[in-house]
Amino acid sequence: MFWETVSSTPKLTNEASVEQHVAYPLLRVLGFEESDIKAKHPIEFQEGRKKRGRKHEADYVAFYGPDTNASTSLIVVEAKSPKEELDDALPQAETYARILRAPYIILTNGIKLQIWQRQPADISTLVIECFVTDVGQKRSLIEKVLSKESAWKFCVNSKIKNPISTNYDVDDYILHENIRNTSDKFYTERRLTSDEDHKSFTQSAKLLNEFTKGAIIIAPSGYGKTSLAKSLYSKAINSHKSGHYKKIPIEISIRDVINTNERMTDFIFSRLSSHCPHITKSQFLSILLTQGLLLICDDFDTTDITKKNFLETEFNNIIRDYPHSQIFIFSRITSNINLPRLYLQPLNDTERCALCELYGNSNGLQKYFYHNMPEPLQVLCGTPLILRLSLEHYKKHHEYPTRIEELFISWTDSLLHSRFERITNVITKEKALILLSVNSVDYKIDRKKFLSILMTENIAIQIFDELITDGVIIQTNTLLHLQHDALVDYFKAKNIADNNETYISKDLQVAAVNDDSFFVVILMSLLKTREAQLALWEQFKSLGIKSYINTLRYRFDTTKNALINDDDHSNLYLDDIYKGITSPLKFFFDPIKHIILESLCEEPASDITISGALYKNTSELFYSIHPKEDNNASNIQLTSPQFTKNYVNLLRSRLRLDSGRILGFDLLRKHLIKAISRRSLIGGSHLANERLISRIRFLSNIYRIQISPHHNFTQLKRTLHKYKRKHAYLTPSKYLFSITEMLEDISILEASGKTTPNIWWRDIVPDTDTYSSQPDNISLFISEFYNRVQLLFKEIIETSFILVKKEIDLYNQLPLRFSVYLSPANNKQRFHYYCKPVFTWNEAGADVEFTDTPPPIDISLCDDIISQLHKFNRPTRNFYWHGFKSPPNFDTQGHIGSISGETPVLHEAFSWVNTSIKHLLSGFSGRDYGIPD
Repeated sequence: MFWETVSSTPKLTNEASVEQHVAYPLLRVLGFEESDIKAKHPIEFQEGRKKRGRKHEADYVAFYGPDTNASTSLIVVEAKSPKEELDDALPQAETYARILRAPYIILTNGIKLQIWQRQPADISTLVIECFVTDVGQKRSLIEKVLSKESAWKFCVNSKIKNPISTNYDVDDYILHENIRNTSDKFYTERRLTSDEDHKSFTQSAKLLNEFTKGAIIIAPSGYGKTSLAKSLYSKAINSHKSGHYKKIPIEISIRDVINTNERMTDFIFSRLSSHCPHITKSQFLSILLTQGLLLICDDFDTTDITKKNFLETEFNNIIRDYPHSQIFIFSRITSNINLPRLYLQPLNDTERCALCELYGNSNGLQKYFYHNMPEPLQVLCGTPLILRLSLEHYKKHHEYPTRIEELFISWTDSLLHSRFERITNVITKEKALILLSVNSVDYKIDRKKFLSILMTENIAIQIFDELITDGVIIQTNTLLHLQHDALVDYFKAKNIADNNETYISKDLQVAAVNDDSFFVVILMSLLKTREAQLALWEQFKSLGIKSYINTLRYRFDTTKNALINDDDHSNLYLDDIYKGITSPLKFFFDPIKHIILESLCEEPASDITISGALYKNTSELFYSIHPKEDNNASNIQLTSPQFTKNYVNLLRSRLRLDSGRILGFDLLRKHLIKAISRRSLIGGSHLANERLISRIRFLSNIYRIQISPHHNFTQLKRTLHKYKRKHAYLTPSKYLFSITEMLEDISILEASGKTTPNIWWRDIVPDTDTYSSQPDNISLFISEFYNRVQLLFKEIIETSFILVKKEIDLYNQLPLRFSVYLSPANNKQRFHYYCKPVFTWNEAGADVEFTDTPPPIDISLCDDIISQLHKFNRPTRNFYWHGFKSPPNFDTQGHIGSISGETPVLHEAFSWVNTSIKHLLSGFSGRDYGIPD
């Protein structure tokens, strides 16, 4: 070190050697970084012995921060040859110091060292003089005067420089944060959207520049919120350090704020002043007011609900009182903070490939890894956490993971194993993590409580210390949590799966299950027997359909543990098909159970029997589905192939030998979509009216039956009873509806007090000639059209899909009002529309503007629409806020879809139903995970 070695410095012969061995090392040990020290710093006005006209330079100038100006200069250094006297150097150094407004001068010729302090009257005072060989003995005095912080403190106290006019006084804090914070190397720029409709995106690289107030960034667990937060913070630190970004970046922990019981600004000041003690509270508030802060908060959703209002108020106060500040909050949930909402999107193909390239760049992994990945795993790898685990598994085992639990096993192995770790230590650490997980509430636990649990289980405190040191357990004041919520889900699931399967049902009842967590999926992947899985399947009546689909995809392969003959295997497989149809039908679609079963059997049925046989050696399945005739009989019958209707080669269909539930659910999905296409769902008077009119006209147009929607119900029933046992077909093989269904619609309308079908458009426009000549009539018609579409859609969801209505985004976004731009010259051409949420159903409908040049698509409207959805507490996913469509026919005739004469209201409402249900089931592929092509 300089202080100890300077006395034995080699013989100095010239000015350069004095600079190299004395001047520069002295500045470094005084606390100045390389970026603070400028060698041969140019001086605009010079005096001294240098030649006139030549650019004068100070040998060294030390600054407080990387910017080199008079506001930050501290020390001017002049080095001379050992042959020269220092007295001759002082005038020149004083001139340089005066121009730079530097308060201190160091003069040295390698033999002597002088430190001068400039006074207000420009008279310098010699404060330290000694031989260079004696510098070590003067260390404490030199540091007291010339250390970076001491010199700056002198400037502040003597008011030579104003810390409020510059951001350079926080360099120690920035340096500390730059060392502490390391952005995730496994990171690529991400897409965010304010409307979740996948139409307009913001790139994460533009967040600091485009969102000047900040934003709330929302995403589920495992989506990469923490990686994005670290990247954003790292960019801000580097930009501030280089002088391109003036706001002071602060990374705050909500848990720390809550535990200190301080106001947000007091907490931030404490963070800053611990590294910059020279900053006073008033100076900090001035900085906050004049240049603002950048706040990064990554754990807002872990806040206790009782503290949430306090935190929201604190953030809103900063936004109001310090308008230059910028706040980015990362959370799984939204809040009432006055910031724009941005939704972090799943990784798209480009982003997944970029991450694969980052991870496997050394061996060409990126060239084939992602594109050769099995399709179901590709879907799951839209979550960065799973992609990371999949890559790590592939690099270790040279194959794709075929079970999701393998990803978590690899993850925990990487956390708990090291080269010299004893296996007993690993087992004990895993036991400790299980204890933390099962005793956590909202993924965290009090430290004292956890330590007490460890003592009760005779686990040494050393294990706890090692888990903290290794970063497996994160400690925030008095609270502990694992480094990712998904790990808690895994250890909870593992604890249940390791128990005797007879206790699984009981354990599930007490386990806290969040529908958006990995818990249920992981648990099913760990249950190794069919009996244990059955206990979990029965719990889905309290969970959502999306969890059901994900769990179905990644369940454990039980065929490896089942050594049974073909007959027994056939029984089990057919029983799983039955449960794959009837269980989700009961849990999610029970109101339309009879419709789906009738579609499956092609005749009315209250329950079904599945007959057939499975041949394990050839992976061939033969089966039929028909109504159950005897309530006391089994739902499963073994039958020879010649007595069955359907054939499936499981291997070619990418289905395992325990895939009965997948096949059953796939049948349910197909017949659900078929029921939608046939318009055979249940509803109320809106559906009965629109469907009855459509089917009457179909019979009239296609079958030439003498029937009309203008007939009253008595006349209609008289005609229809003649064909009561008949069915209507578009083609000999395309069944549409039965006459009985029409009679049922009439009964619904009669029960509501109607005597004839309501041809509502005739009340607006009595005849077709006025459609093109009366704009007011067109406006009324289109407004009523959109109002009735919404009412019909709502009615269908609340009757046919009431058990899943909370998961249907469009239903929860209603009511809406449309803005339609229609050409006055040709009102049959496609029109452009916008839509927005409204508060009451009285506001639903449409506004029509006649123009040949509709306004261009205004993306800024999207922000207003999303704000309205947030204001009304409605979901923003899958909200289609603008588009183009053909105007509804005035007389509502025409061939729409596959049903001639279908009313536009019926067609549009069922189009909404079809899209919504496909979104709901979009995660289901109909194939098994891990089966090769």
